[in-house]
Amino acid sequence: YSCFACATIDFSLQRPARMRRASTNYYHNMTLALTTLAARGYSRIGYVLTDVGSARQEELSLAAYLLFRRRNPSICLPPFTASAATPFRDLTEWVRRTAPDAVITNDFSLPADLGPCRDRVPERLGCVTLARPADTCAGTAHVDENCPQVGAQAVDMIVDAIHRNDFGLPES
Repeated sequence: YSCFACATIDFSLQRPARMRRASTNYYHNMTLALTTLAARGYSRIGYVLTDVGSARQEELSLAAYLLFRRRNPSICLPPFTASAATPFRDLTEWVRRTAPDAVITNDFSLPADLGPCRDRVPERLGCVTLARPADTCAGTAHVDENCPQVGAQAVDMIVDAIHRNDFGLPES
């Protein structure tokens, strides 16, 4: 890397660990989703974790959710973890058992995975994704990660490094 001015977007690039990085603020996005849902009167908010995003994204989102839940225990339900080992029928059962009125997830395909509960979205079950959903996910709200701005910030980091004659990986 010594001949390059470089930057990466998000947390998908694991090595090298020291790299200029532009990313959406996952902690803030979860807090924004929670405070918006609470302000709109939702009183039983659940979080469905999936293995779709990066581990760092999951950690930051979960940290924000758990802190909000600690401060607002009557509003937030215990999170549900879905993975390849956890069939989505378990998700449907979790929805039936916990009766959330809103669900936050990092997986925009979640509404389709709700199976028989899908007909409740959005009339009786609000769905918010922490990433922009596909256009086919009607009735699903999302937090705008502002990807064009994140990409522009990565380009700005590279341009700034070139102007400073700062090539290679950052020292810290």
